[in-house]
Amino acid sequence: MRMTTSPQGSARLELVGSGRVEVSALERGVVLAGLVERDELGQGRGDARRGAGVGRRRARARVAGGRPAAHTDILVVQHDHRGNPLFRQEATPMSRQQLEAIVQMLRSQPVVKPDASVQEARAGFEQIASMFPVDADIKREAVDAGGVKAEWVSAPNVDAGRALLYLYGGGYVIGSINTHRALAARLSRASGARVLVIDYRLAPEPPEHPHPAAVEDSVAAYRWMLGQRLTPGRIAVAGDSAGGGLTVATLVAIRDAKLPLPAAGACLSPWVDLEGIGESMTTKADTDPIVQKAGIAQMAAAYLGGKDPRTPLAAPLYADLTGLPPLLIHVGTAETLLDDA
Repeated sequence: MRMTTSPQGSARLELVGSGRVEVSALERGVVLAGLVERDELGQGRGDARRGAGVGRRRARARVAGGRPAAHTDILVVQHDHRGNPLFRQEATPMSRQQLEAIVQMLRSQPVVKPDASVQEARAGFEQIASMFPVDADIKREAVDAGGVKAEWVSAPNVDAGRALLYLYGGGYVIGSINTHRALAARLSRASGARVLVIDYRLAPEPPEHPHPAAVEDSVAAYRWMLGQRLTPGRIAVAGDSAGGGLTVATLVAIRDAKLPLPAAGACLSPWVDLEGIGESMTTKADTDPIVQKAGIAQMAAAYLGGKDPRTPLAAPLYADLTGLPPLLIHVGTAETLLDDA
């Protein structure tokens, strides 16, 4: 790891990995393999971890000297097992002002409007996703994953024997392969693995399906992956928001079905408490421009379909997690889902 400072006062944190990147794509302030934060003075702080299930290493760095950096650039360098560089990826710097502008935009133009119908909410989510194009060199392959519509998303030169099952977020009501394809592409490029994004069944009304349809589809897709000559120890399961909760529920269901467990799981801002009783749901309401208690209450009701909100596979906060593989969890301190994480 190296830290350098430009004449303009910006800082660059360079992380050097061996066969795996330490920092992957930034999404909603969190990343799958690393996290970059800013303190109140605007100084950069990097916290890098090796990928889930591949060992752990932490490195922290702060901009040297008394002057706060204008911003922090993250330069990722991935090497193969011989030390040869595979690619270099530089994150676009974002100032506090730019971040605040995005927050204000989300407040004035919410992802899901309170009075929107399910169809309108889904269309709005798709429209926002269209703002994030997928790089031209990304390969896409539509597949039937055990009866579940799915798509392999692969960056160039990935290891075909390594795979990530990705479960998108959207409150179990909205979301699709389209809304998360760009994120899947970044994860594939950063991890050197293929990413299987599945279109699990959504709630609420027919032909959509409440719990446990999403869990059943996720387990079915995992079974299918095992039948594709993929070794369980080289598969990980990951998801964001509702997909993060679904990740935990899927791991529990895989264990209970006595299937071979994947190497690891990863959750980005997981939603695991369908009642929204965590303190952060209230205390962080003013700082989270996306997830609010009223909205998730509606989605929870649709997903539960009249079932107990503490049903373990629906709300894995109440599940027995004994024997699960290592689980990596990321969440922002300004998020209403902080306590869920």
